[in-house]
Amino acid sequence: MAKEPLLPITHQPSVVSEAHSGLTEAAEGSIVGGTPYGTPTPAPPSNPPRPGIGHSSVSDSSNARAQVASSPPPVFQLPGVSSPGGGGSVIDMTSVGAEAGGSMPARILFAGAQFSESQPGGGILATDASSHVDGANGAVVHDHLLDDASSAGPSVDHFLSFSSDTVPKEKRIANIGSLPFGAMLSPVKEMTPGPPVVRTPPVACENCGAIHNLYSQKVVTPAGATAWRCAFCQHDDEEAGHALYWSGSDYSQRPELSCGVVDYLDAAALHPGYSSASDAAMAAPVLFVLDECPDPLELQHMQASLAATLESVSPATRVGIITYGKAVSVYDLSHTGVAAADIIPGSTAPSPASLKSLLYGTGVYLAPLHACLPIVQDVIAALRPYRGTTPEVERKRCLGVAVEVALALIRGPASDIVRSSRGQPGGNGRILVCAAGPVTEGPGSIPAHEAHPAFQYELQRAAQHMAGLGRQAKQLEVAIDVLAAGTCPVRVPVLLPLAEASGGTMLLLADGFEATFAENVRRALLRGSGSRGSLCVRCTPPLQLARVIGPAEAPSETPEAAGPSDTGAWFQLSSVERQQGLALFLELAEDHTGEWAYLQAAVHYTNTHQGSVVRVITTRLPVSGSVSAYLRGVDCGVAAVLVAKKTVLAARSSRDAVELREQLDHRIRDMATRLGRAAETPGLRRFPPEVARLPEMLFHLRRGPLLGSILGHEDERAVLRHCFLQADLALSSAMVVPRLLAHRQGGTFEELPPASLALQPDHVLLLDHGTHVFIWQGSETGGPAQEAAAAACSSLAAELAEQRFPAPRILAFQEGSSPARYLVARLIPGHKDAPYEQETRFPQIKQLSAEARASLRNKLLATDDLSFCEWMRQLRVVPTDSR
Repeated sequence: MAKEPLLPITHQPSVVSEAHSGLTEAAEGSIVGGTPYGTPTPAPPSNPPRPGIGHSSVSDSSNARAQVASSPPPVFQLPGVSSPGGGGSVIDMTSVGAEAGGSMPARILFAGAQFSESQPGGGILATDASSHVDGANGAVVHDHLLDDASSAGPSVDHFLSFSSDTVPKEKRIANIGSLPFGAMLSPVKEMTPGPPVVRTPPVACENCGAIHNLYSQKVVTPAGATAWRCAFCQHDDEEAGHALYWSGSDYSQRPELSCGVVDYLDAAALHPGYSSASDAAMAAPVLFVLDECPDPLELQHMQASLAATLESVSPATRVGIITYGKAVSVYDLSHTGVAAADIIPGSTAPSPASLKSLLYGTGVYLAPLHACLPIVQDVIAALRPYRGTTPEVERKRCLGVAVEVALALIRGPASDIVRSSRGQPGGNGRILVCAAGPVTEGPGSIPAHEAHPAFQYELQRAAQHMAGLGRQAKQLEVAIDVLAAGTCPVRVPVLLPLAEASGGTMLLLADGFEATFAENVRRALLRGSGSRGSLCVRCTPPLQLARVIGPAEAPSETPEAAGPSDTGAWFQLSSVERQQGLALFLELAEDHTGEWAYLQAAVHYTNTHQGSVVRVITTRLPVSGSVSAYLRGVDCGVAAVLVAKKTVLAARSSRDAVELREQLDHRIRDMATRLGRAAETPGLRRFPPEVARLPEMLFHLRRGPLLGSILGHEDERAVLRHCFLQADLALSSAMVVPRLLAHRQGGTFEELPPASLALQPDHVLLLDHGTHVFIWQGSETGGPAQEAAAAACSSLAAELAEQRFPAPRILAFQEGSSPARYLVARLIPGHKDAPYEQETRFPQIKQLSAEARASLRNKLLATDDLSFCEWMRQLRVVPTDSR
């Protein structure tokens, strides 16, 4: 008796075609989100495939005839599984035929497919509405992506945000300097779920170097060869046709052809010893370089904060302790019960002999935290306050020598550790400098007082020396973070180049070495995503990249990933971090004649597991000849950040800030002149209503801490600008335009315009300004309800600050107190406007009675600071309604 087949066999009087033999040859499966696809990727055929399912060709219509099977062979249908044409999985039909107990050729039925006339060779041509014939060479072109909404994976907008979702056709509109066209790029931003991961190398166009993507078109030539047409140069790449061979029509099985964001991972480079991301993230050595000369109270805070931070650090972290004053002390972590250190003079650069004696001695200067935590705690506790009578600004500090010694430790006997941790956050390691005063001893030192006749010359020379040390650290893939605190000036122009050149950061901590310092140390150790990063940006002509602002620089040599005919713009990333952002400024070389403008950003880096990653972000924007359509597509938030990045980059001093504020005034007038229209009042212009929110955003930039006078010292502004130029879109937006929230009953928050009219005595307010979060309680608040409101604001402030680096400073105060001025200074003085303007720009004011409004107006102080409406009228532009 014959055994029944495992799968039901049905006979259907339908036209079928042979499944391509490539379907039975499974290649290594792709990986999405770390999980193998259920469907193997077909291997490319050794010979050009004949026309069949998923392939199209053209021939003389006289030879065409319909092939109808008079007695169709059996078709195996898998219950619950759709065909590739219907978006399901591709089935290995060889195994299906074997299970059926037969040796007949496996065939598959595509439900709903349209079949054309047969071609020479007996194949059946499957066509659909997305195919068309190229009139130039007779090839059949398949548009597998019918629209951008059909793309799979995470949205490109999470990584790349444009100032407008439309590209203007005319060069004169796209290149208006006052309204820049560009995008904010967050190349290694993390999200859940992340981009699909493909464990094969990216396939680049042999002509221009662009990586083939969801906008590439599959082309089948009349000879039957498969090629992929590059969306950037329109070149038909037959080599890519073999590498990206795909016989099905369900491109969701190939994320590189269906997703706007794809991570290519070289699995062969993964380190076999790493079992978890947390262990890998902490394997790089960390050297703490501590100032010996702070005031006693600051030293106590530093000791307590470091002790608390070390308790939360992974035990796998290799740490070292170096202190600096008049000399450098390198602590031996092999001695228990006593703090033992090797001393190196700080007046001159360390000699090779002294470094060799240190490196090849018997001391242990880098050790896993789990093996040396008690010793490290003893060393920190053994630090003693400065006992001399010298003023703090004049105390000897040889930071330059201390950094040289720290780099020697990482370069020396720790080389095995360094090689095993390549690609860790921040590179091969991180140096955390805790500074409480200026460098006044040894290389890189400056005079203690600005009255010194050669102060400016010595300042410039010291900055150059520190920048050189930073470049040495960059070559070793070591990031140097400088965390400065205390009441003594640390001379930011000297220390900032050290951090910038190495890919690190510098922070000025106004509250000293307390809680904010400890949190910033913890986040500094965890913020990296990899090392050895490079970025390539490609655009379709005439769109071109004009400028990049952020942690990137021109490469010193041609990157390895660049092909011989690569047309992309390459940059070397100074660091690879989750929250970093780059501002891309785009322009048109000539009027655009196409329908779409394409842009691709490919970032190459080594991740925390030593895997070589290429993240490819590809998108396209429609081209429009309508100025109104272009303006309607403008994202005012992104446009304001682009203007702010370009403006802040040019601000080097308070004098520069004055000139740049005048440039912002000119921007508003220029946009009103070019894109707006004349107002009813002679001499006034109306701003284009499509971008009505932009002037107020730039007004916040003009009067805020980046360009205004809210911060008292130029050193504070320099550090804040450094942070802003490295920040991603989210943090940059918060640093430009503060966000004001008012607590309401029921534990909810209402967002209010950031204006002084919000300072009502019964309100509890939260103001988020990026690096600072303020909580303000009105004078009439009190009791359990208001305590609950203050607690809710504190909880929200902690939530807003949780993922940011640097950790924002959170301040809470009462109305009328001295710290309240920091919040009041960030609000537009809307109480100076006429009542109808107040109601237009701050609608919540309508809820107050006439008496309450008069009381609020009388309480707010008169100021020379302009309101937004006054500023716009001063520019001869009608104030806009930003709602």
